[in-house]
Amino acid sequence: MIRDLIHGLQNLWAWLPVIWKDRDWDYHFLLRLIEFKLEKMARHFLEHNLIMDAEKIAAEARRAAYLAHAISEGQIEDRYFDAWREAWWAWEWVRTPLPRNLTGYSVAEQDKPSVEAMTRAGQAGDLAQHAAMIELCQTLMLMERWWD
Repeated sequence: MIRDLIHGLQNLWAWLPVIWKDRDWDYHFLLRLIEFKLEKMARHFLEHNLIMDAEKIAAEARRAAYLAHAISEGQIEDRYFDAWREAWWAWEWVRTPLPRNLTGYSVAEQDKPSVEAMTRAGQAGDLAQHAAMIELCQTLMLMERWWD
């Protein structure tokens, strides 16, 4: 009874920041809850080693937590935009006048990164985001075997 009370209070304290920031209007917040829970589970598996293959299962939980975090923060999609962004900023930088009355290099308009390239980057990012979401869902569906 006392142990359950102490554990419950520890859980409340650990979850308080996560629940405090939770909102109902975006899947980003659901992914944050899943990420937090999977990280807690992975630590539990490693600390207590109560199940077979605890290290392997903890690694799977951590991979799923990483995916939840990367999806919710947009990191997967961003990777596909990085090259386009770098090309855009390089083009912007060289065509913008420099301080102290120095002029930038003359860059032709045709060297500007294209809207089509941005569209392709966006589509590739969306596909990668969907693939990561599928992998996360598959891992969550297979969680039941973690205790068998």
